Amino acid sequence: MIAVLVVFIAIIYLVLDAVISQKFESIAEEKGHSGYFAWCFFLGAVGWAMVIALPDRKNVSSNNSSQANSATEQPQSYDDRLPEL
Repeated sequence: MIAVLVVFIAIIYLVLDAVISQKFESIAEEKGHSGYFAWCFFLGAVGWAMVIALPDRKNVSSNNSSQANSATEQPQSYDDRLPEL
């Protein structure tokens, strides 16, 4: 009886993990990345955290192209020096 319960719980876990991993793979594809189903499926919460931390490639490229098409045609430069205290 206990063996049947363990098998049933394992099947439920694998199905839920597959569904959640599929959802995180679609989130990664929306961000412009692919191939994260296996990471999420085998690593669980660590794979999910990887997808959450992914940069958004689609919005960055569209923002850069819209900035380059501005009237000045010059990309913005940022001063990376530390301020005087």
